[in-house]
Amino acid sequence: MAVKDVAADGVDPRLHPDFPESGAPSPRANSELIGHIEAEQRLARAAQDGTIAGAWLIGGPMGIGKATLAYR
Repeated sequence: MAVKDVAADGVDPRLHPDFPESGAPSPRANSELIGHIEAEQRLARAAQDGTIAGAWLIGGPMGIGKATLAYR
């Protein structure tokens, strides 16, 4: 991952899970998903019922667990 200018978007790229020095687990390896029980249950229920859509839009600020939720 190329390091971006922090001032350009206000986000320090070193805090991103894909940046090796961040210390954060990758979304695939992260076993914790805190505060998103309802979203996780809705996705699981749709998958079990066979009604899951072909695509889901999961949005929000960096670091809140979007990719972790998607990999679960």
